[in-house]
Amino acid sequence: MVYVVVDTKGAGRIVGVFGDAARAARVLAIDPNYFRLVELEADTINPAAVDWLPAARRDELRSA
Repeated sequence: MVYVVVDTKGAGRIVGVFGDAARAARVLAIDPNYFRLVELEADTINPAAVDWLPAARRDELRSA
């Protein structure tokens, strides 16, 4: 699992990617109104990001 801290204002830039949930939580705590924490599994497609695709395209993306 990787933990991605993203800014929620402006360009939505990635603040940092961490292998340790506790460290990501400490970064998030600096300004929880500005930062958001996303937990992702490495080497997989985030289903929430591709729900809008037709099922066949989602399957194609997952097999890429």
